[in-house]
Amino acid sequence: MIEPRSEAIRQLRRSLVRIDAADGTIGSGFWIGPDLVLTCAHVAPRGQVEVVWQGNRLPGEVSEAAPAKAGHPDEPWPYPDLALITVPQATVHDCVWLSDQSIPIATPLFLLGHSSIYSADLKSHSANGSYAGPHGDDDELWRFTGDEIAPGMSGGPVLDLDRGAVCAVIKTSREVDSERGGLLVPLRGLRRLTEVNQAGLWRAHDRHHARGSWIGVRRGLATTRTNTLDAGEEAELLELMTHLESTPDLLSLYSDAVAPSTALPPEPINNPRQLCYQLADLLARPGQPHPLLRLVHRLTESERNPVQASLREWAVRVAGRRGEYEDLERWRRDLAGTRPREIERPSIIVQIKPTALDRHRFLLTVWVQEHGNRGMKVYCDDGQGRDLTGTRTLVAQLLRPLLKRLQGFAGVEFVVPEALFDEDFENLLVGRFSRLGRTNPVAIRDLERLSDDETWHSWHERWRRLHDGAGSAEWITCDDRSTSDEFDAGLRLRPEIALLGLAQQPRQFTEDALGVALYAGVPAAVWSRDTCPEHRSGEAADECSGDRFRQSVSRFLAISRLDELPDVIQQMRNAAAAGKEPSGANVVLLWDDPERRPEPDAPLIELA
Repeated sequence: MIEPRSEAIRQLRRSLVRIDAADGTIGSGFWIGPDLVLTCAHVAPRGQVEVVWQGNRLPGEVSEAAPAKAGHPDEPWPYPDLALITVPQATVHDCVWLSDQSIPIATPLFLLGHSSIYSADLKSHSANGSYAGPHGDDDELWRFTGDEIAPGMSGGPVLDLDRGAVCAVIKTSREVDSERGGLLVPLRGLRRLTEVNQAGLWRAHDRHHARGSWIGVRRGLATTRTNTLDAGEEAELLELMTHLESTPDLLSLYSDAVAPSTALPPEPINNPRQLCYQLADLLARPGQPHPLLRLVHRLTESERNPVQASLREWAVRVAGRRGEYEDLERWRRDLAGTRPREIERPSIIVQIKPTALDRHRFLLTVWVQEHGNRGMKVYCDDGQGRDLTGTRTLVAQLLRPLLKRLQGFAGVEFVVPEALFDEDFENLLVGRFSRLGRTNPVAIRDLERLSDDETWHSWHERWRRLHDGAGSAEWITCDDRSTSDEFDAGLRLRPEIALLGLAQQPRQFTEDALGVALYAGVPAAVWSRDTCPEHRSGEAADECSGDRFRQSVSRFLAISRLDELPDVIQQMRNAAAAGKEPSGANVVLLWDDPERRPEPDAPLIELA
């Protein structure tokens, strides 16, 4: 197995390039993103250059040099002395992981560039040393000590061997042919580039590294600056930040994340990336989630594009690893108490009812309910019904224009008999690329309970508690042995129970726990359509499939209100489809609002 530092150096060498400028200047550079090379401005101040990489000569153009002109002839090129080169014809290549954060004094550094000091031809040349502190009072340049910086190495990468990140660019040796080291340009100098080039550079870098070999390298070196994030979590979060659609108020987000502290950020924050790193350096207050988790939760409230679900899932996972589930849930629930209600989402109610003569044939009725108005019946069977396959096909055909009319913003409720509770309606294909349960919240409802007035009072009371934030969840594990009578009595003693969680298919339990809960008025239930193979085989296991499903749902709920459960399950389905949450692949949600019922007497309306 390759030692972590050796692997980091090996990765670095694959990203090194040589820069041949039009005026004959030769220097070094390195790939920082797809088709992007970073070097020094004094190596490539402007115009066309040639980028030499692994024997290939590629045309490049300086997209920005900061600054583009030299200062006094007897002085080094002014700060930051950085240039960004675009190489449009580049083939697939490696890119280094960059860090524009500060490093401790005596951090071991590995420098790489090109030089002809020991041969007639230019060859890669390296130097090993350490960071000796800032040069001057302004921290614009860093001092390198311990080895020689040879001519031709200018513009090459500086690798932090403790963290597995390129943190600076080689600028110059202190003296020619001297082992007294030299000067480096820390990557915070990239902040002197135009905002457009900064944004493009970091976007390309962070998206490239969302999944890549540098994550493993940095994990091997324990690379994160604090213990807040694992290297993979850091890379995933930064990539998600590149997809934000809204323009966040960075100072407001910082203040919310560190509250009740009123301290200002230690340095100006210009983009969400810098905000993440400033918060990652902080410690969590006792009993509070980490400020970075609070930030991500806030971002999920402002984002309405697909990144919202990914941010939520990221926060839940990181909170779980850090042991902050309860802290995060408590903070989130306190926050929910002060937050105004969101706009009510329209509902498409699909009722699938067995015919009187054949329980395997079904009659279909569809309503649309918008913003609390009376439901509009848009389809109603009046014939002999159809089998389940034909019913599913017709439902998909009817949903497509309805979702288009509602601009995709709608929940879909399937009012079905108990025999169809495990039917995978969420997998109906209603779009070109995605399944219904991934594009919209999808839930089932109990057809029989809608006509049973005996349960309405307790059903309504539990639903009210759920929406007031006073509801709680009750889980039935795979090895539960409670009788129906015991379970019913327990539910009657706890009117706050608004959600029943089942670790596996309801019919796999000896007793009808789901039926008991519905009769006791529990308005919501979640279960896995899968069986638990460990318990079916009788094998003893410290953790079974049912346990993993329960933990998965709990992680998602840790950062959400109970009344957000339809959205939570939608997120789980997307996470499962993306391979990030296998336990959520066959999740079923029963979500039964006693106030919203199908209206059989509503007139049939043909929608345009």
